[in-house]
Amino acid sequence: MRALCASIVFGMLTAGAFGCGGSGDSSTTSQSTIPTVDTVATKRRSIAIAAAAAEKCKDVKPAKIAPAGYAAPAQVVEKGEKLTAVVKTSCGIFDIALNLKWSPTAVNSFVFLAEKGFYDGLGFERAAFDTYVEGGKPRGASGPGYSVEGEIPENFIYRHGLVAMSHSKGPFGQAGSVFFVVVASPWLDFTTEHAPIGRISKGIEVVERISELGPPDEYPGGNIGSVGEIGKLKQPVLIEGITIERA
Repeated sequence: MRALCASIVFGMLTAGAFGCGGSGDSSTTSQSTIPTVDTVATKRRSIAIAAAAAEKCKDVKPAKIAPAGYAAPAQVVEKGEKLTAVVKTSCGIFDIALNLKWSPTAVNSFVFLAEKGFYDGLGFERAAFDTYVEGGKPRGASGPGYSVEGEIPENFIYRHGLVAMSHSKGPFGQAGSVFFVVVASPWLDFTTEHAPIGRISKGIEVVERISELGPPDEYPGGNIGSVGEIGKLKQPVLIEGITIERA
């Protein structure tokens, strides 16, 4: 994985330096429009992160046994469905508003695994403070037994609160079970190789609390996509379960 403003290790990939940008309500943009730092919003978010960090996560032990693998995901979602993934963790609960328009293949795989209970007991074991958190990798295995080639919108921007499947190997968009949530604001400088599946619609403070357990931010204040050092959390954080709500 190549990050634009710093180098990090993310999963099994190496980040590099390059450039891309965007602004506005959409998650896609041309490279000629670069987002600027909202200092007031950044300050408010820093206060929110500090408040979230003050709350304690439950003491848990990582799952010891990898969940059962599958040959391929069944088709479990329908076009036009409104889906919300309610993620219960040992640090609290957050909701993901899943977006089938971005990457229907990756969303279907994520929903399939969630409804099979695949994520239950897996952890958020890697994070970078104020940057992103990563979870969903089974212990003793590299993934769910398969990978899918998720779609990626052109010129996609990984903005604050965005949830995407981590690029595993092969073509861009290839994904297994590992996903990440962007904490950096206003965006995270990743090249477009990770299939986006949705946005945090509730409980972003829980994700920020998890990121607080990662290594310190290398670029404090006014982060415009620079990334901190990715590493193991100070304590285990488990995904206790993911429930899919359909509207």
